[in-house]
Amino acid sequence: MKKTLFLFSLFVSSITLAVPVETVNIDSFQKGSYWVWAFSESDGDGGWQEPYLYETYKVINRSKEWVTIGMSSAPSLDADFAPHHKFKANLIKCLDYGQNSRTLKRWKVQFFSKSLSGNKWQLVSRSHKGLVFTEKFNCLTNISSENLSTQKVEWEGERIVFGLRNKKRTSWYLANHPDLMGVTHHKVMGKYKLQLVDFQK
Repeated sequence: MKKTLFLFSLFVSSITLAVPVETVNIDSFQKGSYWVWAFSESDGDGGWQEPYLYETYKVINRSKEWVTIGMSSAPSLDADFAPHHKFKANLIKCLDYGQNSRTLKRWKVQFFSKSLSGNKWQLVSRSHKGLVFTEKFNCLTNISSENLSTQKVEWEGERIVFGLRNKKRTSWYLANHPDLMGVTHHKVMGKYKLQLVDFQK
């Protein structure tokens, strides 16, 4: 009996539990909705310098499960945002592929860039990496407990964010927010950081 219990405890301790997490709300992708993230560089003393770039994702079109998002950037919030790329993504398939991180890597989007004249969009790839979407919006429906953590942040009052670790990076997504559930709050990439600073639903 003791041997059986010992073997059972070893078996349980070796299991990595799959924990449900909050995915992005696909109903939040309506034409005109946008999100703005600021990019900063480390100051070398544990803090962050003033943002050197702002990037906006704006919904250009929404048709059932498909969404087209335009990407634009500017050196400051007061400057004009210049569009440079856009992509078309199937939101339902993102969640379907998001059963685990391995299958999510196979999810693709259609990717376009602005022509040199700036008047037309040119198709770059019909099977571009979905990271352009998933680094800003969470599609993973389950993640191993060893790669999941939570912390509190200041965003419209105190909010909980959950972190999904991937190698040396952790993406922190907002939780329990009516408009921003599963949206990236911040992400640290070595000496660089992106952080959500504005949105419109």
